[in-house]
Amino acid sequence: MAAIINTQDLLSQKIYTLGFSKNFQDICKRQKLYTLQNIIDLGHQDIAHNPVYTIPWFNELMDFLDQRQMLYLLNTNVRGGGY
Repeated sequence: MAAIINTQDLLSQKIYTLGFSKNFQDICKRQKLYTLQNIIDLGHQDIAHNPVYTIPWFNELMDFLDQRQMLYLLNTNVRGGGY
C-alpha cells in the first residue's frame, strides 16, 4: 500500500521525484522550477500566457493535479491580491 502524502509535503518535493516526463522536467529546469510549489506560485494566468509552457506540459500538470484532487491550487493562487 502506498504511503499517503499530504498536500504540503507533495508541493515541497522536487519535480524529478514526482514521476513527470523528461520533457516536463526539462522545461521546469530551464525555468528554474524545482518543486511543485514553484509551479503553483506562478498562478494559472502566468502559465497560460507564457509560451514556454507547452500544451503537453500544461496537460501533464493538469493530469497530475487532477489525479490528486489538487486542481484548486492553481485557481487559488491568483497574483495581484486575488482580484
